This record gives sequence, C-alpha cells and structure tokens, in this order.
Amino acid sequence: RYEPALIVFTIAGLTDALDGAVARLTNTRTELGAYLDPLADKVVVIGVAVCLVVVDRYGWLPVALLAVREGMITLYRLWFARRGLAVPARRSAKWKATVQSVALLLAVMPSLEDADVLIGVALWVAVAFTLVTGVQYLLDGSRSTSTTGA
Repeated sequence: RYEPALIVFTIAGLTDALDGAVARLTNTRTELGAYLDPLADKVVVIGVAVCLVVVDRYGWLPVALLAVREGMITLYRLWFARRGLAVPARRSAKWKATVQSVALLLAVMPSLEDADVLIGVALWVAVAFTLVTGVQYLLDGSRSTSTTGA
C-alpha cells in the first residue's frame, strides 16, 4: 500500500542529499538555490504529509500545524530578505528537517503499516521540533530588527 510513496520519498531524499553534497564539494552557492532548496524541502514535507492525511495515516491537526508554521516562517524570512536582512538558518532547523523526514519515512514504510502509535508519536515529535524552531526564527528576527533599527 505504501511502497510507491516509499520509493518516491526515498528518491527525493537521495537527490536532495546528492545536490547538497555536490554543492559542498564544489563550494557552490547561489541566492536562488539558497531560496529554492529549503522551499522544495517544505513542499515535499507538506505534500507527503497531506497525502498521508488523505489516506488516513495522519490526522489533520498535526499536519495543519506543520503547514502553517512552514508557510508563516517562509513568508517571515521573505519579508526580512526584501529588506536586505537575513534570518540565518539554525542548526536546530537541520534537526527539524531530519525529524520531519524520519516521521514521514516511518509513515510510509510497509513494515510499519500497523504501527499507528509509533507513527503518531514520531509525527508529534516532528511537530514539536517544527514549532520550537519556528519560535526560534521569530526570536532571531526580532533581534535582527532591534539591532538594525529596521
């Protein structure tokens, strides 16, 4: 039942990791890539999570919390970028992305089809990481504006 989702999710993860590895190896960074890479990650996470709601694997509330946080922080960072300011990514944001990916991966693993409690706990841990890092971004942004006068 979840095999096609597992295959697509695995391929997306591997190509994202390969892209990052090539960028680090060649010391390549573009402004467009710096914007599009995290945006693509958010689209994949929210897209997969919504699909899991549709097939009754996830509940709508935790997925709505994930989606709202991701959308708000993306708009928040864009608002800062348009003013020439940056709210840099934190190490905790990398952990958030990892925890989200693990939660999604567990949800599509065929061997865990009946592990609803594990899947639910993993999802709520991902939601907690997501909300905490969202608050961190808001605090970092308020510090940026207070030190620059923006």
